[in-house]
Amino acid sequence: MLRIAKYLILILLFCLVISLSGRADDLVQPDWRGEERTTYQHWTFDTNNNPAIPEVNDNDYGTATATVTPNKFGSGWLDQLPGLGSQNGYWDLGGYRDPCSTGGKIVLEIDNEPQTGFLKEIWIQVTYFNDLTEAPFIQVPGAALVKEETYTVEEVDTGGEWLLDQSIWRIVPSPSHETIIVQSGQNGCVIDQIVVDTYSRGCAVSFDDLSNFCDQWLQDGEDLESDLHKDKHVDFKDFADFAAFWQDSCPPEWPWP
Repeated sequence: MLRIAKYLILILLFCLVISLSGRADDLVQPDWRGEERTTYQHWTFDTNNNPAIPEVNDNDYGTATATVTPNKFGSGWLDQLPGLGSQNGYWDLGGYRDPCSTGGKIVLEIDNEPQTGFLKEIWIQVTYFNDLTEAPFIQVPGAALVKEETYTVEEVDTGGEWLLDQSIWRIVPSPSHETIIVQSGQNGCVIDQIVVDTYSRGCAVSFDDLSNFCDQWLQDGEDLESDLHKDKHVDFKDFADFAAFWQDSCPPEWPWP
């Protein structure tokens, strides 16, 4: 009986690991997730449902959808392929050879509550296979890209790797609906998971922003947050840009949350 109990425990642990691994690609979680005026949706694409609703949907304003349109070179939904590691349930969107053609795409539709005087912050995580295929292009009509990072999810023994691209976008003012387009490029892409968090929140240029701005005063270099004038130098030109928004609503490309 003791041996049987040990086997049962091992089986339960194995099932737990498998169930968690299917939703593991949520590497960058905003600290405001679950608060008022936020939404959270996570597509793991466990089935070939199309349009697909997210396996996790925490949205008081409606149920998000993902409409998948592979092109003629895409294989569509696949459960699992040898050589692509432990991930399963993904969409092959397909690439293209004709320069007049376009790749396949996934269009996400997310309902929200509009907020006058607020901005909408959108955090997007897309897990994809990187080998012969490549990263997808992300578009959020009406939004400005604020930040993007790439993380490794899994390195595959046969070559290639699963990567996660995380990007942050902002729209001013906060709309009642967002459309997000995930589109493959010339070499195609294979999409495993997509996570979208949204937050409708107030943002006013304040003394905290001024403190952040002054931390880089008179510095030179690439990717300086205080380089509002985009000339790789923080000086009075940037201060003039900063002062134009003082105690006003943050513009979409504002570098500080």
